[in-house]
Amino acid sequence: MSSNRNYWVDLAKSEALKTERRADQYTNELMTIYQEAAGQIEREIAAIYGRYAKDNQLTDAVARQYIGGREYSSWRMSIDRYVKALSGPAKDSRMLTELNTLSAKSRISRKEQLLGDIYRHMIDLAGDADGRIRRMMRDTLVNSYYEGCYGVQRGLRLGFGVSRLDDRLIKRVLDEPWSERTFSAAVWGNTDHLAMVTRREISIGLTKGSSIQQMTKGVNDAMGAGRYAAERLVRTECTHFAAEARLLSYKETGVKRYRFVGGGEGGHCHCAELNGQEYDVDAAKPGIDYPPIHPNCTCTIVAVPSRRMFAPYEAVPIPESIKYEDWYEDYVAHTQRPPRRSK
Repeated sequence: MSSNRNYWVDLAKSEALKTERRADQYTNELMTIYQEAAGQIEREIAAIYGRYAKDNQLTDAVARQYIGGREYSSWRMSIDRYVKALSGPAKDSRMLTELNTLSAKSRISRKEQLLGDIYRHMIDLAGDADGRIRRMMRDTLVNSYYEGCYGVQRGLRLGFGVSRLDDRLIKRVLDEPWSERTFSAAVWGNTDHLAMVTRREISIGLTKGSSIQQMTKGVNDAMGAGRYAAERLVRTECTHFAAEARLLSYKETGVKRYRFVGGGEGGHCHCAELNGQEYDVDAAKPGIDYPPIHPNCTCTIVAVPSRRMFAPYEAVPIPESIKYEDWYEDYVAHTQRPPRRSK
C-alpha cells in the first residue's frame, strides 16, 4: 500500500478535476441545443412579425385575430400528428397540456398559433436535453466506477479482477431520485417553467406593442435563465453520479470507509464542516455526507484504505505507475467475475 498520504489527496483532486472537466464538456454540448431552440423560437416570432406587423410593431389586437380555416386545418393536422408521436415524460408535461388545449379549439388566434409552435419547440428541447443528460450521466457513472477501482488498486499496489457494471444496476442508479426528483423530472419541470415564462414575455410584448427586437430580447432573456438552470443541473448531477460510482467502486474493492474532500479543484465549494470527515461506505447518504451537498457542488470523496480488506481476493502486486489502459485490460476486460448487480 502506498505509504505516501499525498497519493490519496492527489487522487481526490484528480478525480474531482475529471468530474469538472466532464461537466464542462457536457454543459457545452447542452448549451448548443438551447441556442438552437432559441433560434427556432426567434424565427417563429420573426415570421409572425413579417406577416402582420406594421412599422415593426405587432399589436395585441392584430395578434388576437383568428387564422383562416384552411390555415387552421393544416396547423391542427400537424399538431395531431406531432402529439400522437410523443411518448414518455412528454405525455405528462404542462407544455403538452397547453398544446392539447389549443388544438381542441374550433379556431385559434395568431398569438395562439405562435404559442403552440413554441410549445412544440420546447417539448423537443426537453426531450433532446433529457436524452443527452441521461447519456452523459451514464458515461459519468460507468467511467468513474472503473477509474475509482483503478485508483484504489494503484494506491494499494494490489491488482485483482473487478466486476463490470450490470445494465440493470446502471438504470436503477440513474432513475433513483436522490434529491427531490430525478434529473429527468427536473429537465421537464424546468422546461415547463421556461415555456410559461416565454409565454408571459410574448403576452407582455404584444400588450405593449413591442418591436421584434424588444420581443426577441425578452424571449432570449428567458432562454438564458433556462440555460443556466440546465447547466446547474448537469454540474450537480455529474457530481452526484461520480460520487455514486466511487461508492460502487469502494464496495467492489472492499473499501469500508471514505473521507469527504471539500472544494474540488480550486476550492469552489464551502462545505467546511464536512471536509476531512470519514464515513462508512454502507451508510452513505447523498446530499448529507457525500456530494453533492448543494447545487454546483464540486466536492468529492476518497477511499480510506487498508490491506486487511482484500483478504477475499486473489490480489497480485502491481506498480503504482501502472497506466489506466493497462490496468483495465488486465483487471476489467479479461476478468471472470460476474457483473455487479446491486448497490
